[in-house]
Amino acid sequence: MCTRCYDRAMDDDSVLTAQKRCMECGAVTEMLRFRCPACGHELFDFTSTGAGPEFFEAMQARQKRAEQHTSQGGLLFQQGQMDDALAEFQQAIEVNPWNATAHGNIGVVFLRRGQPEEALRWFERALEIDPRVPGAKEMAEQVRGQLG
Repeated sequence: MCTRCYDRAMDDDSVLTAQKRCMECGAVTEMLRFRCPACGHELFDFTSTGAGPEFFEAMQARQKRAEQHTSQGGLLFQQGQMDDALAEFQQAIEVNPWNATAHGNIGVVFLRRGQPEEALRWFERALEIDPRVPGAKEMAEQVRGQLG
């Protein structure tokens, strides 16, 4: 792939609107989603939707950057630096709006801050993106129990 195509895919956010097809159920979904929202499958066909190799590589690069922000946010959270952790999780979402883990982690930050309603909103968004995201379902149920 040429450098110009890759840079275009990364810089103009065209990867955010690119799509891929689930190899299990055939549903078409956003390029940056990890799992198919229809069936939960993790294998996709990128070529059937017209997304070229530059989109696949840009998707991988964005997912990696989002994971880095999510990991850094987790470390900051463990150190008690809630504002900095929140900023890292938000950056992860800017890079990849379909990063369910970052959404769920923002919910944990708000829960720690004593804002259960806001936390629940983030947990529910994480579950909309990926119903299998670790911990989000349990945390949402816990918050719902607290709120009555």
